Amino acid sequence: MSMATKPAALIDWENARPKLCWDCNYFHRETNHCHTHAATPPHQFQETPNACRDWKEHDPYDVQSREVPF
Repeated sequence: MSMATKPAALIDWENARPKLCWDCNYFHRETNHCHTHAATPPHQFQETPNACRDWKEHDPYDVQSREVPF
């Protein structure tokens, strides 16, 4: 049985989507704190698309997500 492949439109959207702190799994929105870098990034950095090489799409099932206080 062959695996389903991602549609080209989805791949294009994933590649074109700007990666911002606000939408990162490691960023806590209430405190503006990054769990990965143990720091609060400057606002200019937060607003710069693709500025961080460690960006990870938010996973609502990740217990270490930004919604859990640390």
